[in-house]
Amino acid sequence: MKLIMITAGMEHGGNVFHRHLCDHPSLYTYPFESQLGTKFSHNLLSPIYPYRYFWPEFPESTTPEKAYDLMWDEELKCLLRARDRSKFKDCGLIMDEKERISDFVRYCYGKPLIRKTFIEAYFISTFKSWTNYNKSGGERFYVGYNPGMTANTDLILKDFPDSNIIHIIRNPFSAYSDYLKRPYPNQSLEEYCSAYNVIHQLAYNYSRKYPNNFHILKIEDFLANKRASLTPILDKISIPWSDTLLYPSFNGKKLDSCKPWGTIVTPTTDVNLATAKELNQKQINGIGFECGLMLKTFYPNLSF
Repeated sequence: MKLIMITAGMEHGGNVFHRHLCDHPSLYTYPFESQLGTKFSHNLLSPIYPYRYFWPEFPESTTPEKAYDLMWDEELKCLLRARDRSKFKDCGLIMDEKERISDFVRYCYGKPLIRKTFIEAYFISTFKSWTNYNKSGGERFYVGYNPGMTANTDLILKDFPDSNIIHIIRNPFSAYSDYLKRPYPNQSLEEYCSAYNVIHQLAYNYSRKYPNNFHILKIEDFLANKRASLTPILDKISIPWSDTLLYPSFNGKKLDSCKPWGTIVTPTTDVNLATAKELNQKQINGIGFECGLMLKTFYPNLSF
């Protein structure tokens, strides 16, 4: 399996970037957050991110049926089991979960019942059972999105040595401003900045440790020039350019906004800058102090 995992911090634009990959003819792009984690998952970011965003862990002797059940996958499972209560109820995806489970179990037959097999089954069964999937016939890569999975990079590359990880960075002012719009923003500015520093320090280290597999993309660069910012990454992964990368989409349909996929509804440079300016001066000063090293590393010319 050729696997591409997108990772990001909270309110960094991971969902926005994910949606831009959706209709590329070389990619099987998971419809929502892939949420591979199980209740046994953990990593360095466990105090900050929920386990659903981590690389999955399974007890010994886990059956394929149990593996499917353990993988969190809330957004897709909610749609399949209670469509009227899903925020994606109008997305148009057609899938029978019983068929998906059957495809999952069938893929595992005769293979080692280990994490790698279950992850392959997870992605393959999704697209096999997605009956109205807008397939090009040229798909070669499977794409997932798990914010917070950055800290599992070593495990991902151990299981899938040829996989690629694209880590999305957003300036902390815009990111924290959007974080405050959550219904229950339970992190203080200092806590949010600490998480910001840890995840991007990890990303910086992994980009040096795995220069051919771990790629950093600033959302500001992407919004300013999608082709110029993406081409170096695509070239490394051997993915051809497609103009479908210029806009967010879902299963063959161009999206006017990224709602309800992510917090960033309108992904433009102007909106990103305006979001940062919604903070007051005390908040701006606080972020500038708390995230000083990461700002110096990734945004040396950014100031408000």
